[in-house]
Amino acid sequence: MINKKGGKRALRATLAATLATSGVVYTLPTQAAPSPFTDVLYTNTHFENIMEMYSRGFISGYADKTFRPNNYVTRGQAAKMLANVLGLDTRNVRNPNFADVSYYDDNYGAIAALVEANVIGGYADGSFRPHATLTRSQMAKMIVNGFNFEVASAVQPVFQDVTSATSNAVHIQTLVDLAITRGTTPVTFSPYNNVTRGQISTFLMKAERANKQVKQYKITAIEGNTIYINGVPYRASAHLQSVLSSRNAAVLKDATIEAKFRNKEIIDISKLTLNASGASPSRMLVLNGGYSQLNADVVINGNHIVLRDLTIKGTVLLNETVRPPLTQRTSFVGREALTQRTFQAGIYARDNVINWGNSTASEMKAEKNIVFENTEVEKIIVSQNATKITTDTKLKHIEVIGNVEQIELQGDAKYFHVNNDRKLTIFGEGMINHLQYDSLYDLQIYIDGTVNKLVVDNSFGWIDLDEYTYVEEVILPPGESPNNIFDDYLEDQGNITVIEDSTGKPVDKNPVENQKPTDRTPPIIKILDITPEGTSAVVNFHTNENGMYYYIVQKKSEDMKTPPGRDFIEQKRGKYDDMGTGSMRVGENKFTATGLAEKESYVVYIVGIDGAKNVSPIMQKEFQMKDATPPKVNNLKAIPLRGGQRAEVSFSPSEDGQYFIYHRKSVAGQPAATFEEIEANAQIKKSTPKDNGTQLITEMISGLTNETDYEVYVAMIDLSGNKSVEPQAMTTVLTTELDKIPPYVLGGDLRHKSGNIYEVEVSEPLDPESATKIENYRLKGTAMVNIPQHDKDGVLPMKVEYADKGNKGLLTITVPATTALVNGDNIILDISPRVKDLADNAFENIDNLPAGIEKARNRAEYIHNDAIKPTLTLNNIIVNNDNTKAELEFTANKAGTYYYMIMPEGINFDKRDIKPKDFYAEFTNDKTDKFIVDPKTGEKLYLSMEGPKPAERDKQKVDITIPKAKLDPFKSYSVYMILRDRSGNLTEIKEISLVADAKPPLVTVIPEGDKKVRPDFGDITATLRLNSNEKGRVHYILREEGQELQDVTAAYIRTAGRAADMREGMNDIKITGMLPHRHYVLYVAVEDTFGNITMKESTDLIEGEDKPDGEDMIFDFFSDGTRPHFIIPKEFDQPVVLADDAGVTFRVTFNESIYGSNGYFDPANPDTLADFITIEGVQPEKIEFASLIKKNALGQEEVDKDGNFVLA
Repeated sequence: MINKKGGKRALRATLAATLATSGVVYTLPTQAAPSPFTDVLYTNTHFENIMEMYSRGFISGYADKTFRPNNYVTRGQAAKMLANVLGLDTRNVRNPNFADVSYYDDNYGAIAALVEANVIGGYADGSFRPHATLTRSQMAKMIVNGFNFEVASAVQPVFQDVTSATSNAVHIQTLVDLAITRGTTPVTFSPYNNVTRGQISTFLMKAERANKQVKQYKITAIEGNTIYINGVPYRASAHLQSVLSSRNAAVLKDATIEAKFRNKEIIDISKLTLNASGASPSRMLVLNGGYSQLNADVVINGNHIVLRDLTIKGTVLLNETVRPPLTQRTSFVGREALTQRTFQAGIYARDNVINWGNSTASEMKAEKNIVFENTEVEKIIVSQNATKITTDTKLKHIEVIGNVEQIELQGDAKYFHVNNDRKLTIFGEGMINHLQYDSLYDLQIYIDGTVNKLVVDNSFGWIDLDEYTYVEEVILPPGESPNNIFDDYLEDQGNITVIEDSTGKPVDKNPVENQKPTDRTPPIIKILDITPEGTSAVVNFHTNENGMYYYIVQKKSEDMKTPPGRDFIEQKRGKYDDMGTGSMRVGENKFTATGLAEKESYVVYIVGIDGAKNVSPIMQKEFQMKDATPPKVNNLKAIPLRGGQRAEVSFSPSEDGQYFIYHRKSVAGQPAATFEEIEANAQIKKSTPKDNGTQLITEMISGLTNETDYEVYVAMIDLSGNKSVEPQAMTTVLTTELDKIPPYVLGGDLRHKSGNIYEVEVSEPLDPESATKIENYRLKGTAMVNIPQHDKDGVLPMKVEYADKGNKGLLTITVPATTALVNGDNIILDISPRVKDLADNAFENIDNLPAGIEKARNRAEYIHNDAIKPTLTLNNIIVNNDNTKAELEFTANKAGTYYYMIMPEGINFDKRDIKPKDFYAEFTNDKTDKFIVDPKTGEKLYLSMEGPKPAERDKQKVDITIPKAKLDPFKSYSVYMILRDRSGNLTEIKEISLVADAKPPLVTVIPEGDKKVRPDFGDITATLRLNSNEKGRVHYILREEGQELQDVTAAYIRTAGRAADMREGMNDIKITGMLPHRHYVLYVAVEDTFGNITMKESTDLIEGEDKPDGEDMIFDFFSDGTRPHFIIPKEFDQPVVLADDAGVTFRVTFNESIYGSNGYFDPANPDTLADFITIEGVQPEKIEFASLIKKNALGQEEVDKDGNFVLA
């Protein structure tokens, strides 16, 4: 026991300790799982990322068990992959209303989810084009938007083909900044190349890793309800506003968060890291929760912090230093599962600082001062030494870890866990319900208060109590006595009420005299060296005491942490790569860690315990396992080359390393060359290209004698120093006959391939080294004279590539520029004698002309013929929100100038006899009258025009100014453009939709008499005739009387109704689905091609801002379109007299029930017959109803034997 007021008392105790040993765990390296796809082998560049995508359920491949990694990925497939990686909800989504994305499309949910998350959008024509391929530029934008990366502020000159004008240039730059891409070459990105399915897998996985490791959401300012994250304004969801409040601006300055975002709203926080600090214990910064709940972990890197009026449903980490970005998780604490709860946020405001000094004197000088005021926390983890915690509520759980040596608690705690790796002293005042002591090191409990239960996990380390510290119950390991646990039990026993072991058995409290330990010095461990041997490693260490050592080996990783002390003692198998224990003696000791994997990095941890239970600090050392497998040379081949003095050697190494190529003449009976001979005499000594793996390596050996047999050997040393085994790989080659003919240009033509790339064919294969040096060439001609680098000898090419073409060679020349070529310009390529063939013959020149050749064939010429017609493609157009500006992307096959007009959509130029030359003339002084609409006013067909403007070859983006004031909302407008090349040739006139019609169609219904809906003959269809000012669709819903719709809208009719096409002008719309002689209500809506829809009829077709201005198109009608008429049976050609002399009775049969102004005829009211029948020459009142004709059971009219009808 220590008397803090009077100093240390004498210690009296003796030590008896027994150390137990346990077995060593042997863990074999895990074998790689086989690929689930038949076309994705482990040698594939994207293998690991495809496998990760598959294992996490992001991809599944095709039904034939292929993934097709080299196929181009479509926009729809890419959307699905990205949505899966981002974990978006693809079921509960809103329809994005793309014209070409059906609800039944496989990728519908993913596309809709990404649109809803504001990650992707469609094209101006309302399409998404899910089956189109995805370009690298589009991919960059999707990934940056999807992972919410902070977009680069400017485009750096990294790639030659990415400028500020390149589509999505800043998004490409963002991927470069985050090391997600390095480009297709060191100087090109190829933004318009398509992306393969394998490439998109790698891009997505690299982006996810970058998102975890690099990106940081930092709170840079709070103003009112606006939170600035990395300088970008956001708003907080209602349940976060009490925490993310301006009153907490000081403590949240430079804080970082892990959060979920929707558009510009922070909808949830999973982790909050506080980096700010108060000035002193009397000027502390306050995080005021306003009685709210925070479902997040909280990391406190700062000092002098108060957490007030807050419930934290996560872990609070009191960190020892300011940590790296939030995505690099602390090595001491992982993410806790959060319990989601709803709550009512209160309103509570105080100053952002608090005066809270030390309540009692303490021997500890606090390095971190944290106060919990009216705050509940699930768990507190302390990794900062000398942390002082003050609380006015009982804390649930405190855990001390790492290298903490002192902690002070002013207040109460339910559970206090000692799990650190140093001797620990607990200061303070209060009550601890449960103190769990799991450390291997000494524990001093110096609190003025009570520990209800002290649980001792092991027998290592000693416990000392202060004279004002009282323990109600002590739980010891079975078989242990308090004399072996407390270092001064004679003094401490009076402060302990009950002692039991962990089985509940009482332990004798009587002290044993003279048990005070005499040795309090822990042993010193020093790791000397580590020697990897295949899948094991021998570890040598030194110690100054006898005792036991314990070790743990684990594979190195970014988030690895030092194992806790108890893991060394418990030796739980399977938790680490290897572990074990053994006796140690003074001096050098060694053990062998087994079951390790080749080429992997590991860390070994060692702890030693002497006979007095003193535990050394945990010592650690990193080591790299070697590759124990010797390299192999596979598929060795040697092919003789033309000229007789060279050969091409190719092989596939089994792994990276250094290779040696050695050739010698074949001699009968000579022994095979050994590794030492090959290494010493190799003509070629090189290292494999970085990350070459097993890819084919090709080299050229030279200096050979023609028509001679050679042996060619290849030996290797891998990166771990392993040598290829005997016998070494060998093949033979017979060289060809000697070549004395110099190479020359075939045909003299320099062919234009594409852009500024040209080709020239030569007579035979060349020496690749001399053939690819740009200084061996000169470019001349009229196309080169204006290039700044031009001198008296011409211009150097930018690049020269060489390829064998059987018995010939092909040179590919990249010239500095060809954009200004006009008809007749030429480019001349001169080839230097320094270019050699495979027999070392210089390129043909004046000094080595073969017999019969008068002029050296070392020149090729290109003459520009501008007969190629220019072409123009309008790719895409993006219009801003207020229809004042647009960005147009077009592609031209030639450079020149472009001209555009903004005119109504769909102009028929053939009908108006407008040709491209007329379009161009409108921009000159030679205008025609073909664009004049009204000769009186001079009104033109176009609203605006612009040109000439410079046009580059290939893709280009330009700004379009829209004359918004001139736009008619009832019309749609397009951009019409032509391109004129430098030779004066014109493209066809091209059109792309610019601004869509913003008004619904104007329609008038044309009635027939008083009927707006005319039933047709047969009574099962009807006709609605209407006149429209534009084409589109007619939607309708038909309901029987009594089933009318309430509050029906045009949108509902479009969704639930039937539809028919509508053209500009008069339309007869057929209404189907009727039954005869029924009352119906017809609901009608009309929609134009741009989706503008209305139920309202227009009074006329004159366009105006107030149109349409009529009533809703809801019409009642009766389905009877057939005229009533008499039916006279065949057996009665004339009307038959049926009755007496008082009058004449006729038999009359109608085709249907007869209907008049007062309804159907009813035989029960015979006086109404005159309302339905008129007999010429007979007054209506003389017409009377006699009787219906009787019908038999079969419904047939009955007649008597004389042929007269029988009356009913």
